[in-house]
Amino acid sequence: MKTKSNLSVSSHRLMICLFLFTYSLTHSFAQSAKIDSLLTLLKKDNADTNKVNHLNALGWELKYTNPDTAIILGEQALSLAKKQQWKKGAANSLGNLGAYNYLKADYPKALDYYLKALKIDEELGD
Repeated sequence: MKTKSNLSVSSHRLMICLFLFTYSLTHSFAQSAKIDSLLTLLKKDNADTNKVNHLNALGWELKYTNPDTAIILGEQALSLAKKQQWKKGAANSLGNLGAYNYLKADYPKALDYYLKALKIDEELGD
């Protein structure tokens, strides 16, 4: 037979589990809504700084769930920033690519991207 203290411990565990479950659902729905919003913006964007920012933001949202897609988006953002000669956008894209490769445990490639981003940021005084 369970004692009062055992019931209390079980109740606390149940409440913690329910909280964690609710939090994870809320977080995943919020992330999904943000991803959907960014995809909608990307469809409407011209090839300008907004598109670079939106590509970077979408990649950042996907970095844990789909790092390969995040890398593709980062490369697109970098290419577009270079085409526009927008150094700050290129630095942001390079930094993101460093993070994505770090998460994939490709440390040499991550370091290369980080150093390239650092060089541009230093040129900009950032």
